[in-house]
Amino acid sequence: MGGPLKRSLSVARRLRAHEIETTFLVPAGHDSFVTQAEADGFHCLRINQPRIRAPKRIRENLQFITGFRRCVRRAETIIDTEDIDIVHVNGPLNYAVAYAAARSDASLVWHFNDTLTPTPLKQLSATLAERWADQKVVAADAVGEYFYTDTANVETLYAPVDVEEFDPNVAADQQKNLRAEFGIPASANIVGTVGNINPAKGHQFLIEAVSQLEKDAHLVIVGRQLESQHSYYEKLQQRIQELNLGSRVTFAGWRSDIPEILTLFDVFVLASVTEACPIVVLEAMAMKCPVVATDVGGVKEQIPSADYGWVVPPEDPERLSIAVNAALQSNSERMKRAENARKRVENVFSLEACVEGHVQIYRAADSKNS
Repeated sequence: MGGPLKRSLSVARRLRAHEIETTFLVPAGHDSFVTQAEADGFHCLRINQPRIRAPKRIRENLQFITGFRRCVRRAETIIDTEDIDIVHVNGPLNYAVAYAAARSDASLVWHFNDTLTPTPLKQLSATLAERWADQKVVAADAVGEYFYTDTANVETLYAPVDVEEFDPNVAADQQKNLRAEFGIPASANIVGTVGNINPAKGHQFLIEAVSQLEKDAHLVIVGRQLESQHSYYEKLQQRIQELNLGSRVTFAGWRSDIPEILTLFDVFVLASVTEACPIVVLEAMAMKCPVVATDVGGVKEQIPSADYGWVVPPEDPERLSIAVNAALQSNSERMKRAENARKRVENVFSLEACVEGHVQIYRAADSKNS
């Protein structure tokens, strides 16, 4: 059960205080999300939801086309029999459920949360949401600008951070244990990143940047090594050897202890070349971990000025290295920005702020449809 699903459960629990009960519509199969949701007293319903794919994946797209009507009918039945008032559709390509909601008496909130939808589908999704949705919602202003030239009628709903889970005071005592686990000397500065190993995360640029830092700087890369990106991982390893960084780079794999990991880093770096609104940046900010991030997606909304961190252009190892070095060289400036960043997360990106945003959007959608 990944971060987005955990966050959806956290929001749903708190919506109950506003007399809003959530029913989850999930793909067919078995997973830990349903187990946890049902343990919390939520109703989970299954639906076979074929997804539209890249043009070359003909078989999957045929399944999407042939299964579309069946999926719509199933969703319509659920909306009717469960007496659903508001359908909150996540993802720009979730056409069947969005269409079922549009055909029903329920209000439709359609939530776009990425900037990777290819242009033909991006235009289709934006047009359909314009016609069908009572409320158009995006995960960041940058996502709204990606889909629409006019964002006047688009609401931004940021993904939340649980500031109680991401509490630097709770996790700080694990630093020594983690240094020992990764074999990093006590004197070394640690630059870290969190994200699955794929080109979109810009690991190759981060490795180049670290090669330009002082030799006591160690890089820790946390994230899954994807089978589909094995050749990319091999290229990273080759470049590490070429730069003679073998003893200074640790691939830590997937980790569940992200709050503790973030307290280990002297600087957290997001080197991505594309993002929507990267939650890991907010998690680092919540943990008072100084952040250097590339100017992609909603990063400038998270770090609007130098008071909260460092923002540099993507695909620019030299600028990335300069910013990381500046953070490492000034402990007082690093800590000042980290303190400000924690306060910003508490005020703008907290779970409570996200829940209040949901309530306002649901009320607005309901009033439009009444």
